[in-house]
Amino acid sequence: MIQRFVTLCALALILLAAPAAADSPTLIVSEFTNNFRKNLLFRVEAQSASAPITRVELLVQIEGAPSRSRLAAAFVPGAQVRAAYEWNLARDYLPPGARGQFWWEIQDRAGNQVHSPPQTFRVEDQTRAWKRVANDKLAVHWYAGSDRIITFDPRAAFFSFGASVGFGCVALIASALAWLMRRRRAWLIVCSVVALSAGGSAYRFADELPRAARPANFGQALLEHGLYSLEFLERDTGIAIERQIQLYVYGDRDDFFAALEPGAKEWTGGRAFPSSNVILIDIAPDSLEWGKRAVAHEITHLVIHQKIRSPLGELSLPPLIDEGLAVYYESPGAPEPQFAASLQRAIRDDTLISLRALTRAFSADPQIANLSYAQSYSVVDFILRRYGRDKMTQLLQAFKQGGFYDDILIQVLGADLDDLEAAWRKEIGAKPRALPTRARETPTPFPTFSLSTDATPTRGR
Repeated sequence: MIQRFVTLCALALILLAAPAAADSPTLIVSEFTNNFRKNLLFRVEAQSASAPITRVELLVQIEGAPSRSRLAAAFVPGAQVRAAYEWNLARDYLPPGARGQFWWEIQDRAGNQVHSPPQTFRVEDQTRAWKRVANDKLAVHWYAGSDRIITFDPRAAFFSFGASVGFGCVALIASALAWLMRRRRAWLIVCSVVALSAGGSAYRFADELPRAARPANFGQALLEHGLYSLEFLERDTGIAIERQIQLYVYGDRDDFFAALEPGAKEWTGGRAFPSSNVILIDIAPDSLEWGKRAVAHEITHLVIHQKIRSPLGELSLPPLIDEGLAVYYESPGAPEPQFAASLQRAIRDDTLISLRALTRAFSADPQIANLSYAQSYSVVDFILRRYGRDKMTQLLQAFKQGGFYDDILIQVLGADLDDLEAAWRKEIGAKPRALPTRARETPTPFPTFSLSTDATPTRGR
């Protein structure tokens, strides 16, 4: 009994000696304001009954980024504080459509802390009245362009016409065989069948044609072409997109450049941001057909970069491969005439750019940039034909692992960049490039990190 009494007294003394539990700071309000293209403003208000608040930090996790940012907010210490952090978009650019989460860590002088629950935010260009059309893979945002245009689906027309012609050919062959066999009754029967089938085929084609050529709006036409490009890319590369792509279509060139980060090249017609899964593109209302090719180009960037993405973040491909693939998938097997003309002129005048130079950012000069895209397409086409699609897949996987460009090419193709250039030049009928007698320049190390990818220069605009 005495031992129990002593134990209770000891516990009471310990409890009396322990300090009372201090209250953690209390969050009053937390808010986000989107001021695109100037800044993103994060604000918080908090109070502490125990001691003055001495630390307020903002934590931001951008969707697709490999790490979060810890940012010190501006405030005056006290029992109740109002703190703010301004994310300067001129310095740390994020495109419209980029998303993320933010939360606050607040601590008072006594060491008490509070962590606010995560809040989501999204960067939006509020200078335009955007229209939107979407499915689970692609969302198209646009503000200029007709609400009623005629789109043509070549697949619907092709299959309808092909089925009709095929059925008619079978009937004609049967008719010819019946005539050769001198069976007039059979020939008459077959002729009747031919007439009926021809009429049915004509009716079917006439019925299907409106489905091939049908009215739609500007955004819907771009959505349908974008989805067709995605389907083709997924089938050809085996890469399925993981997140919905956000495509923002600017109908005016000044609007487009006002939405881009400072320093964008003057010939830029589109900009892909693979980590954010966002595309900004300049498509005038009367340039829909060019716009469709440009959409395919930018979507290719996102799909290919998804394939080489590593846990550390977005890895940049050499522009030679990155842009070459994008131009290739704009219109597989047939690049734009201006690219073919630029390449042929450079072959004739012996003014081709070295492939090693094309592993760095393309020139700001529109003509040189145009030739850079033309050569990149030609080299990618050469690799696909000479080595096969499996080798291109292995090449992309090797770039994902990282290393020096020459080492990667030797590992996969058995040729370094200079050897590849020599074989490519020979195949296209160009003069061999005179290599310097001194040691080759040190190759660019890989991996490197990149936020976004330049796209095809503006054509005919």
